[in-house]
Amino acid sequence: MNNIQELMWKVRLKKFPTFQGAGHFGKSIEENEQEYQEGFNQLLSLINDLPISEISILEIGCGIGWHAEQFKTLGVRDYTCIDITDILFSDLKKKLDLEFIKLDITKQKLNRKYDLILMLDVTQHITDSQDFSNAMRNIKSMIKSTFIVTSWLSDQYEQVNFYEVKRPLSFYEKEFEGYKFSKQLEYRDKWVFKIEKN
Repeated sequence: MNNIQELMWKVRLKKFPTFQGAGHFGKSIEENEQEYQEGFNQLLSLINDLPISEISILEIGCGIGWHAEQFKTLGVRDYTCIDITDILFSDLKKKLDLEFIKLDITKQKLNRKYDLILMLDVTQHITDSQDFSNAMRNIKSMIKSTFIVTSWLSDQYEQVNFYEVKRPLSFYEKEFEGYKFSKQLEYRDKWVFKIEKN
């Protein structure tokens, strides 16, 4: 499945290296950008206690690099981007001068810890339960303090289509037992929440 996911994102982002490729395909670039900005404001409200310009950030599933660009504008200097496909990396490296690494979080991890790890609009695409557990375990090994993730939260596990699923919050609570969870905030068509080490 991961090879199919990689190919799907490679083709989609190559054809649409914009919000339509990374966001909601049926909405305009302007509509997607507005939703991204509103979601980013929710995200910032979860991390307003962190000294943004001084922390290290890892973004899993960086897509078109929009979040990386926003954080760089806010003064972040230590920002690493990973994605299952590197189709946009060449242009993004030139534009943002940040580190971009091709990596499948369900199979690999980086040998480094980060103050903040972001996984936005990604977990719904990890359809296999074992891959999901592997990804969460890899993330736990890289967290210094805070993990922020978005998800479609539902009462039960639901396969929406071949490349998207909905999961209950309990799936995250099981993987991050003993961690502190924030309240869930609306984030585009999903929820965003913070998971912190106690």
